[in-house]
Amino acid sequence: MTAYGEADFTRLKTVSIAQRANKVDTSVLAHPPGRDASFAAFWASLPDILAAKDLREVAHALARAASRRGVVVMLGGHVIKVGLGPLLRELVRRGVITHLALNGSAAIHDFELAAYGGTSEDVASGLADGTFGARAAAPGWVRRSPRRSSAARASPLPTYPCSSPRPSARSPSRCT
Repeated sequence: MTAYGEADFTRLKTVSIAQRANKVDTSVLAHPPGRDASFAAFWASLPDILAAKDLREVAHALARAASRRGVVVMLGGHVIKVGLGPLLRELVRRGVITHLALNGSAAIHDFELAAYGGTSEDVASGLADGTFGARAAAPGWVRRSPRRSSAARASPLPTYPCSSPRPSARSPSRCT
């Protein structure tokens, strides 16, 4: 027995799919760019709906703002853990993004990728065996980072994933 009651299906109302209002129909789907393998052709092939529409709007706003004012990007861990860090780094290098504001999980994912070449542990198995979030290396790095901040600005950022073998928490890699 669970704390949750059974679903009350008497309150469920069904609607014919032919009469239902849809957000997506076949007229708005993406179209393959054909033989043109350029990024411009790929971009033009994206649909103008839902998240693809949002992406287009963000890209246009970013391009407009970058030419005349500072651009602040605020993000959480998912942006880094899905692999977009190198793109952000390039946008900062080119001066498109002028400021980055990351939450704690973004900083941890970025650190893990730079120092160990991997991130995003398996939550389900970690919860099952009690190891979820149990990393020893990151908290020490976080405590030491303010003291190293001026030295870090003088040295180039490591690229990731690191080319060295995956190290243990006791012997972090020296990615350069």
